[in-house]
Amino acid sequence: MILILGGLLTGPILAASSSTLVHRRDLTQAHLGDTAYTVNRSELLLSLRQVSYGLWDNLSVETVPLYDLLGSWNLFGKVRIFRADPIAVSARAGMFYITLEQLPEVQNSALYRYFIGATASVRLSEVVLYHLNLNNTSLQGDFLSSNRGPTMKGKLTNVENDVEYRFDDKRTVLVGTGYDLKVHKFSLGASHLWTWSSLFLKLGLTFKTTAISGMSMLPYFDLGIRI
Repeated sequence: MILILGGLLTGPILAASSSTLVHRRDLTQAHLGDTAYTVNRSELLLSLRQVSYGLWDNLSVETVPLYDLLGSWNLFGKVRIFRADPIAVSARAGMFYITLEQLPEVQNSALYRYFIGATASVRLSEVVLYHLNLNNTSLQGDFLSSNRGPTMKGKLTNVENDVEYRFDDKRTVLVGTGYDLKVHKFSLGASHLWTWSSLFLKLGLTFKTTAISGMSMLPYFDLGIRI
């Protein structure tokens, strides 16, 4: 279903795409999910939604600063394991520490979120790219300070599809769909990215189904620089 939606979104864009090559650095994030691309060696990406540093051309370390500010420290590693145009593939793994203030139903124990995922990016044309994410998240109890084995709290498996359309070297539109295979929740969103040399701004909206309200609308905002 998700792949069909991605194809429907991609078709009209491909028909309208320009034959002019757009020169710019590849994005490391799409709208809902990641891309298979990493920052270059010794390059630093600083934004509200991602801080990423390139240890090598195919390996970066990352954190989500908004979560860090809320007390949910996190660290990720992303490695590009294959790239032969038009295809790139990467793997990503990391860990979150979730505070009790964020999840008050978790009593007297820390909660850790382990993340592992894979991403494939395909350059469909000079201005259109497709990104497919498959992510698995496990929630476990306080195992670092206990001799007992980790207690499984839950597991989520997400599939995310993003289509990236580059109007020119300054403007990009991103459309994404996502689906949780375990809890059967759907998400849909779009954003517009403006790029000026090393600076960038991204604005958009994301719609998600929830167990409480049925549907929620979340604004998407990001501002950053690549140096």
